[in-house]
Amino acid sequence: MIQQVLISLRNMTVEVTTDGIVKVNNVVVTATIHPQNIGSGVILSLDSSGFPRTVVDVPGVVKVELTTPVGRLRRKGHMAIISVPDAYAGLLNALCGNFNGDSADDNNPCSGGPPADCFVNDGSCTTTETYP
Repeated sequence: MIQQVLISLRNMTVEVTTDGIVKVNNVVVTATIHPQNIGSGVILSLDSSGFPRTVVDVPGVVKVELTTPVGRLRRKGHMAIISVPDAYAGLLNALCGNFNGDSADDNNPCSGGPPADCFVNDGSCTTTETYP
């Protein structure tokens, strides 16, 4: 089960825990169903549809969703979803993605392992390049 997601972007760190606690640069922020700008165009919200989740979104750049308790729905830590534009396909270093809808060709671009190994950084993913 996933316990937390740490997101570093636009000179801030956003921490989302499966208990629904959100911290922006170590300051607790309350996520609400109504989306709110928490700084630098980063949008925080709760989505209670389907699998209830806390959402951190930079429109057109990255969207991170973590299932958290919302109301009476309690499927915390069940799933994390990271969405990025297609321009990032093959450039995510140790993070798998299904950019073409064909899960049969998904693999770890770093070490060629199965998707279960995608989050293991064995050092082969180190890069100094900058992507969009």
